[in-house]
This record gives sequence, structure tokens and C-alpha cells, in this order.
Amino acid sequence: MRKNKIINLIIAVVLCSTALFDRSYSIKYMIGQDIGDVVTTNILTTINGYNVPTYNIGGNTIVIASDLDRFGFDIKWNEGDRSVSIERNYSKIIFPIEVEKSKVPYGKKIMDVIYSDIKVYVKSTVVDSFNLMGMTAINVNSLNEFGNISWDPIERKVKIELRKNDIFANLDTEIIYKAIDSISYDDGDYFNGEFISNVRNGYGEYTFKNGERYQGQWANDMMNGSGKYIYINGDSYNGNWTKNMMNGRGVYLFNNGDVYSGEWINNMRDGNGEYYFKSGQILKGSWKNNLFVSGPYKKYYFTIGSSKESVLDIMGLPVMVIDEKNLKVLYYANSTVEFDTNWNVISWNNSGKNLLMSLGDKTPSASGVGIGSSIKEVIDAKGTPFRIINNTYTKSFYYDSEIISFNSNWKVSALKYINND
Repeated sequence: MRKNKIINLIIAVVLCSTALFDRSYSIKYMIGQDIGDVVTTNILTTINGYNVPTYNIGGNTIVIASDLDRFGFDIKWNEGDRSVSIERNYSKIIFPIEVEKSKVPYGKKIMDVIYSDIKVYVKSTVVDSFNLMGMTAINVNSLNEFGNISWDPIERKVKIELRKNDIFANLDTEIIYKAIDSISYDDGDYFNGEFISNVRNGYGEYTFKNGERYQGQWANDMMNGSGKYIYINGDSYNGNWTKNMMNGRGVYLFNNGDVYSGEWINNMRDGNGEYYFKSGQILKGSWKNNLFVSGPYKKYYFTIGSSKESVLDIMGLPVMVIDEKNLKVLYYANSTVEFDTNWNVISWNNSGKNLLMSLGDKTPSASGVGIGSSIKEVIDAKGTPFRIINNTYTKSFYYDSEIISFNSNWKVSALKYINND
């Protein structure tokens, strides 16, 4: 049987909260909020001797729910109450994943942990869960009713031994899962996986003639359940499928480095989701038919400290570039963006009203600005200035009818009102 070889960056998640597994943490975080770091570790989990991609949260070993599809479990997404259920499927054959420990030094940050409101049921019991870039993870101890769980300190492995009657209970039924090495179709496509009565059902890997691949669950010859699709252009989707279409939650990686993690309906971004631009900007909120419709950020912007690459990703190519030792400027029509010697944004002039830049929006409840006000108080009261001067001699924000000057500590030192008549 052909195996997938996954080089597993086994990772640990270091959370900010000390009350990690207290359900009361749900009142402390907002959905989509970063609540910790993902870093590499050297612990593995095994199910019946087969390695499972393993993660660690505050010293507690966890696994990705969708990976359990390969080890005799059914994973189902319920859109109605936004929950995931995990049940043993006694008829399933185990399709092991070949996992190797990462050679990356332990403790290296990989990604963020995102707080989620999704509930996970193991049988009828709600268990703790976490969101790793759209993938739901659970504590391995939540699987203890299906077998014995032990810790091997020498091999640094959490070992799960499923009860034999769980594995073989239904072998005398009429439903038989058959694992095959391969099947080639007349059109050049190729499939390796499980069948029921010559129909693709269970786990399988399908390679299309054009090179695109799907690895995941099938039902009645269609992609159905959790799975990963790799497109010929380098894009990939990892998440839930219904009748050959992206439905439910999933993560889409674009070949330009952008990432969308959220809800899908019929192959389109629809529902709650986060879009992470390569530039570092983020759209969090509601989506409809692939369009962002509401949330904290309707557009994406560069800001003070943004890199040259971020500005280029957001604004595109400038009409002119000045790259001298002490002067680095990008020109966009009548507007300019100025950088320090390391090509990080230090100021701008949006005279052409075409720059997508932001320091923040006005706060309706903010008080006025006076001598000694902080830069945050100015932004809360006035919003983003259309022009910023930031050099050794002058630090000023320009608004339509006002110039606000700052001292070296970025405290307001002068206010000048402009008559535009």
C-alpha cells in the first residue's frame, strides 16, 4: 500500500493563560484572538503503534481531530451548532501516516493559536479544543475511553492502544473496507484508498491527470468529509468537503502567500473567516460569496514601521523610486511614502489621496487634543493624518485644517489651525 510521508513539524503551543483547561477561559478571549504561540517539540503520539502528528499545549499532548480519520474514527462537522463530533468507526481500516520528528530546534515558533467557539464532542462529552490555523485540536486524554493511554519517557511518546474489540467488532458484517494499492482510470487519473462495493468510501488519495491531488475522506465516489486538495497552480485547501465542494470550515493557502481560514459554502468564502495577507495585514469578519462584507477592517493598509515589501504588496509598483543613502522614497502619483535606511515606513504624504495607509480610526468617545497629549490620544481624536513628517528636526501630523507638532517623546508640543478659504 502506498503511504503518505509527512515530515511532521511536531509543535508545542505555549499559551498566554495559566488556566489552560478551565472552561472559564471562554469568557476571557474573543473569537479569532491569538492566545498563544506554536513552537516545535519532540513528543510523538502513537495509536496502535502508528505515529500520529502531535502537538503540545502547556505540557498537554494534543492531536488534530481530522487526522483521527486515518486511525479508525469518524469526524463529523455540524454546522447548526458549530460542533465537531468524534466517534469510533469499528469497520475502518487504519491508514497510518509516516511521521518523522522535526530536525528544527525545539522551541522555534511556528504559528499562533487562535481562540475558537467550536465545540468538540467525544461521544456525548464536550472536551477542550483549540484552533491551529483552522484545524481543530484536542487533548489525547479525551480518547481514553477507546483504549489505554500511557507515557513512555524514554521514547518520549504518548501511546494509545485501542481495545481490540473496538478494532475487530464488526468484521463479520456485510460492510467491508478494502484497501488497495492503486487503481488507474482511462482518463489518466489515479486513486489509492478505501472502497465499499467498488465505490470510493472512507479515506483515499486521488491524483488527477493534470497533477492536482486530493487526500482525504470520500463518500459515494465524492470528496466528502475532511480532506486536502492541492491545485496545479500551487494553491491548497485543507478542511471540510461536501459532495466535491468546499463546505464548512477550512484553510486555503494561496500561492502568493496569502491565507484564508474560515467558513465556506459551495467553494466560496461564506460566513466568519480571517484573511491573512502576505504583507501582514488581516481581514477578520463576515464573508459572502467570496467578498468581505463586515468586520474591523474593510480594507487593508500599511502603517508606520511597515516594510517596503508590505507597501509594494498593498500599493503595487510606484511610478518612481528614490534609493539613496539617507533618502528612500516611493512615489505614487502625487503621493509619497518615505522610509528609513532599512526600508521601513517612517512617514507619508497622501496629497494624491490614493495611499492605503492607516494609524487607526477616530474614536467617537475620545476627548480633544491639547499640549502634552500622546500620539494615541491624537489618533483617537483625529484619526489617521494625510501627511506625516518624521525626521530629526520635525515630527508633525497634518490634517485638513490642522497641523499637530510633537516633541522628541511624541507628546503634542504645538497646534496650528489652517484656514483653507
